[in-house]
Amino acid sequence: NEYKSYLRMKIGVVILVLLGSASALPSPGKDKCPQPKVKPPPLDEICKSDGIECPPFETLESQGCFETRNYESAKWATTQMGSNGTDSEKAFMTLFRYIRGYNEERKKIDMTAPVSMMFVMGKEKKVVDGYMSFYIPSADQDAPPVPKNKTVKIRDQTDFVLYTRAFGYTRSKKQGFKDWTPTEEVIKNEFKVLVKELKKAGVANVNWQFPVVLGYSSPMEKLQRYEVGFTKGASPDEPPKKLSELCRSEENPDLMECAPYDTFNVPGAKNLEGRIYKQGWSITTKIEGKDYEAAVVRLFKYVGGENKEGKKVEMRLPVASNVQLNDVYDVESAYMSLQLAVAADGATPPDPSDPAVLLLKTPEYRVYVRAFGGVPQPGKEEAVYSEQYGMLYAELSKLGIEDVDFKNLFAFMYTNPEEGGAQRTEVGALSSVIYDV
Repeated sequence: NEYKSYLRMKIGVVILVLLGSASALPSPGKDKCPQPKVKPPPLDEICKSDGIECPPFETLESQGCFETRNYESAKWATTQMGSNGTDSEKAFMTLFRYIRGYNEERKKIDMTAPVSMMFVMGKEKKVVDGYMSFYIPSADQDAPPVPKNKTVKIRDQTDFVLYTRAFGYTRSKKQGFKDWTPTEEVIKNEFKVLVKELKKAGVANVNWQFPVVLGYSSPMEKLQRYEVGFTKGASPDEPPKKLSELCRSEENPDLMECAPYDTFNVPGAKNLEGRIYKQGWSITTKIEGKDYEAAVVRLFKYVGGENKEGKKVEMRLPVASNVQLNDVYDVESAYMSLQLAVAADGATPPDPSDPAVLLLKTPEYRVYVRAFGGVPQPGKEEAVYSEQYGMLYAELSKLGIEDVDFKNLFAFMYTNPEEGGAQRTEVGALSSVIYDV
């Protein structure tokens, strides 16, 4: 099957080696833009002449070494690339079966380009997750067939900006099938050039932790087109995504449930809100050092069924982090929490099987929150959050509000930065004790 060989590139390993640290890459040398060894075939030849549909985008700028594009909102079929984000061949075949009719309507869907692979870099810049996506053709955008395979998700991708660098590859008939797709070294070098050129151009808010590889051509083609890229991250200065676009309601029943709260009046407030969160069940785990990733994994394993009853449990947004400071305002302890949705039968949630995860009945609590629209870039998290907490403190002080516990701080995360588009993160300060862990 010609499609199966799209994914013979061992890209996870390439990115793991390449992106150990953006700062560790060589500094830009000559001003001249390094051109790929093989010129890629133009997109027009692939997306128009060959009759293969590609997602619509607008070219915002072309720097020679890379191109900046704005992709329109659209639906994509997406699946995970294994537990460590590198099983691209299995992911491809899962999506290919979906478009060939393994769906509730038994409907065949046209193959589109590109095959998109996005990787998630975790602690020590190693690949911890990855997703492959097929663009849903325009004829099926309004109502894509429902996948039978539950690992395939139809994702409403909001518009996003992509910085991308194209390169060509010429397969060698003499070398046989093994050499029909780019080598790891070829992809590695193209990523190096893109990172260097983005830095040299002073491009800000790049999602370095989510590298992307796009494959446009069948490996049966002698001259092939590939692209490496990064999405643009949301700036903290951008407006936050509205809660009405994130939380389940009668108008939007398919969205996730959010933790319920009432608002209370804060006279004169412009950029903050007072909330009273309702009591409910939560799971929480301590953040050891600054290992946020391990804390997230523990909580998501619980809701995924790794608990004493082996049951999946519905969570509510947001993912909450709570930092408790000592008398000299150093971090004394930090916790991450998920509020759990109420079971249909009202039953108590299952006990955790991991002793590092606690199940708590959290009481009602009051909190002052400030929302911002971005996700802090790697290495700048503390600076961004400190700035936002500072602005929250300044406004509360200006309003003369004194019932604030600035030794008990929160961060509420509502959106997934992997999906690009508008984001929503909130910082908060407690006005009464939530619980004593």
